Amino acid sequence: MTSQIKKNIILIVDDDDDDVFSIQDALSKINGIEIRNVDDGEKFLRYLKREEEFEEDSPTPSLVLLDINMPKKNGFEVLEEIKQNHDFKTIPIILFTSSNNEDDIERGYKLGVNSYIAKPTHLTDFEDLLENVTKYWFGFVKLPNSSK
Repeated sequence: MTSQIKKNIILIVDDDDDDVFSIQDALSKINGIEIRNVDDGEKFLRYLKREEEFEEDSPTPSLVLLDINMPKKNGFEVLEEIKQNHDFKTIPIILFTSSNNEDDIERGYKLGVNSYIAKPTHLTDFEDLLENVTKYWFGFVKLPNSSK
């Protein structure tokens, strides 16, 4: 009997190319992870709803790294919409942002974010942090089966 290894999908929602590159680079060193990304909040919602350019290939993410400051719809607007949607509200979302502002942190948790993490400034810190994040979310936490 062969066992199939489940691939965890991390969706990066961020419009900063440098940050996306750093996150992808750090995650690429971790086995069992598929990385997807979109660069604004509206695309993220279309991805989840499998609309337009995402009709064919948009598997439900196992974990979302969501930036706050983005064009079209910011992270707070997107978070609020997702957490009110029955189909998407159980998807774990980390606000992964450069803001350390207490008001942003409080607002994120009030809107239902699962974690709030400030982005590190050095690439090696990205690697250590994201290794720990993936160990926690995919190794210790029990997540609902949200395959659609």
